[in-house]
Amino acid sequence: MRSGLQLHKLARWLSVPYSKAVLVAALIALVASAAPAGVGATESGSATDVSVETAFDDFVTRHGGTDVIGPALGEATPLEFQEGAYYRNHRNFMLEYRPDLAGTPYQVQPSLLGIKATQRYWFPTIKPFESEESVVYFPETGHSLRFGFLDFFRANGGINLLGYPISEEIAQDGVTVQYFQRGGLKYLPSDPVPVQPMPLGQDMALKAASPWRASVITTALPEVAPPGSTARFLIEITNTGTVAWTPSGDQQFNLSYHWKGDQPLDVNGDSLRFPIPNSVAPGSAITLQADVPVPDKPGPFSIIWDARIGESWLSDIGLVNGSAQIRVGHQIPEVRVGILELGPANDEDLQATISATAAFTIKTLSGTDIASLGAEVRVVTTYSDGIYKLEISGRDPILVTEPVLFATAPGGLMIVDEIQPGSLYRGSFEFRHSPKLESSWLINILPMDDYLAGLIEQGEYAPWESLKASVITFRSYAVAVQSRIRKKNLEPFDLASSTTRTPSYFTRHQFYVGVRRDYQGGRLREAIEETRGRVITFEGAPIEAVYFSQAGGRTYTWADTWGPPGRAWAVGVDDPISAGWTQIGHGVGMPLRSANALAGQGYAAEQILKKYYSGVELGYAY
Repeated sequence: MRSGLQLHKLARWLSVPYSKAVLVAALIALVASAAPAGVGATESGSATDVSVETAFDDFVTRHGGTDVIGPALGEATPLEFQEGAYYRNHRNFMLEYRPDLAGTPYQVQPSLLGIKATQRYWFPTIKPFESEESVVYFPETGHSLRFGFLDFFRANGGINLLGYPISEEIAQDGVTVQYFQRGGLKYLPSDPVPVQPMPLGQDMALKAASPWRASVITTALPEVAPPGSTARFLIEITNTGTVAWTPSGDQQFNLSYHWKGDQPLDVNGDSLRFPIPNSVAPGSAITLQADVPVPDKPGPFSIIWDARIGESWLSDIGLVNGSAQIRVGHQIPEVRVGILELGPANDEDLQATISATAAFTIKTLSGTDIASLGAEVRVVTTYSDGIYKLEISGRDPILVTEPVLFATAPGGLMIVDEIQPGSLYRGSFEFRHSPKLESSWLINILPMDDYLAGLIEQGEYAPWESLKASVITFRSYAVAVQSRIRKKNLEPFDLASSTTRTPSYFTRHQFYVGVRRDYQGGRLREAIEETRGRVITFEGAPIEAVYFSQAGGRTYTWADTWGPPGRAWAVGVDDPISAGWTQIGHGVGMPLRSANALAGQGYAAEQILKKYYSGVELGYAY
């Protein structure tokens, strides 16, 4: 393999940039070692090699021949991760032979080159639409395929060859291209064959033959970093190439990176580079500590490690493998949930009987200690004429003039006897009277995500993408209602549990039952964690994302249901999937049963949400 100095000479000789010279040299080496077109076996001539090469050749023949797949750039080569598996590079694709899939149409399949080639880029999805003959929407990835590219796709194996689209048509170096999971297409209007596969197989083969290769492992990183903060990464970098990395000179090696998330970002590591303290020989490794500014917006992100060789990205002139996932976000906010109402609207409950599964304390709102009690000791709490009365068996009644707070030891749960069945709650309790509402309230104070885990609005076994869409909707509604109620400054809580124990607010908010929801299973909690902080936004603000049980072929506008003023994002839409069903609920926003059905058809959570809430985007509240 040529050294770095020889490549610089080659660059001057060919009058091309140094980075291009690296790939040209790799191409020379690759072509020199490539097998002639039509070779059916490796030099060893073993039966296994013959059958593998034949399987590759058969796939090429069935999918447009070398005009589509491109000529082979070498022979079948063993894949490291699986015994008996092979790959073979072609100009446009890299084919894989998988013995574990013998007897299926997928024993030979193209590698995911499109995903690999675009791993540092972000492609926005589009709003779902009904497919037509010349334009098709793919809910699996949230992208479409149109006209000439669609014709090529249909004529040459479709998903079996290209996979699903992972971008829309985009302009790249003055050419219209579109990326797919396994490859890419380009449009050259002046060419006799205007739609052609992109040479991603050749590009990957060239980079694999480059002397510049690296493997990066992140050994430690923060679990959650505040937006705009700095995260410290410990990184081990191994030189898997054939030339030494140098800390200075024209080929100075500096570790760098790209950020990637589910939203557009304007930041990468181009202006921030981490030098190596000494040369690193091929096969050797070095450990670095990197303090990296994280994005200034919440969300899950990947930091994709790269390097600068002089002024060239290593990923442009060779191969670099390694990334790390990090959550950027604010602390999960608290929410105040009214779970028991005592007053004229609820004459069945005259008191709140409170205990806990662990030791707990009672304080006044201003912080004065009242009592420290053991697990399961009951406290009967009432309010009358400005006095809060606490009765504990065997003790004199305690009288105070301000609201009281109940908090358990870590790991404990609060209990309220009047709410059955299953009256366990995470977080703490506050008991207070509201003169404006003319009633007293037991309020559960807990992190927002624990509140969401106590909702019984969606079934435990809903399809995964529908469950995620539901969680994002529940969170959006909770965050928006919390903001509205706090501005109004009327209720002493952010949301009511909407049960029969809060009759003034029965069905007005979301049905919250505390820990009892956990008995159904853990999938809701998993969806909450996977979508941490994610909300539906309109013009940058979370929406009060109302939803209902079941549509009957169409949803309704906000104004048609509740009168003006309407909400720009709450516009009625056709819902063919529910045609013939009986409507259940108010009809505005997302029908949960339709969401389940769409998820069953392959729609992702974001696509489901954008179908029922108009003009919205997904953002993060924390």
